[in-house]
Amino acid sequence: MGRAVTFLVDNGSLEPAATQALRGIARALTARLGEAVVPVSLLHARICWMHPRPLRRGHKLLLKHTTNTVPTVVTEIEHRLDIASLETKTAPDALGLNDLGEIRLRTARPVFFDGYATNRLTGSFLLIEPGTNATVGAGMLHPPTQTLRPEPTDYTI
Repeated sequence: MGRAVTFLVDNGSLEPAATQALRGIARALTARLGEAVVPVSLLHARICWMHPRPLRRGHKLLLKHTTNTVPTVVTEIEHRLDIASLETKTAPDALGLNDLGEIRLRTARPVFFDGYATNRLTGSFLLIEPGTNATVGAGMLHPPTQTLRPEPTDYTI
């Protein structure tokens, strides 16, 4: 804490997408200054599903995180919260409209992030349907637990 950081980016030499990617990485890095930052492709999150078509395992979406948009796939739906009883249903088949639940995602490219409790900016995301660009979900990331650097083949969806 208390250290200043400056990032200089020559916007004339970079494509707009590359400039946005650098800004997203800079935000993530400054949030964890002094710690080793490892990109992660396996995410664990709490989400609110906001689309009439249910979310199911294997669903391919776009994950909008900071300034980055990354293809992702739902690898697991861990549980759904029953709002009436506040009990969780383990391993549901799907999340319906306005359901709250915990899921696991696998991204096509690594993502730099913090848990939502640590940093709201790098710990939150949106889920977007690729065909329509509709926002179909919003989520909060759990802190990263992956400690090893993944292989490039790990990012294939």
